[in-house]
Amino acid sequence: MVNLVSFIEDYLVDKEDGIRQLITWFLNLAMEEEALLQAGAQRYERTDSRKATRNGYKPRTLLTKYVEPIY
Repeated sequence: MVNLVSFIEDYLVDKEDGIRQLITWFLNLAMEEEALLQAGAQRYERTDSRKATRNGYKPRTLLTKYVEPIY
């Protein structure tokens, strides 16, 4: 579970790092959901209807250039 207050506090203290953490959290959540949909089962779940297997986890760093919009 995500602590949204922590994201907000991080954003208020350091906007660049805070938004980077928010983007990272969102992308990880989206990729996890995509993996669940492709596999047809939850992580470590063994079912006859499972369509695919997961091939482990490899930590990676996402490099992105976030530019705060000017209003």
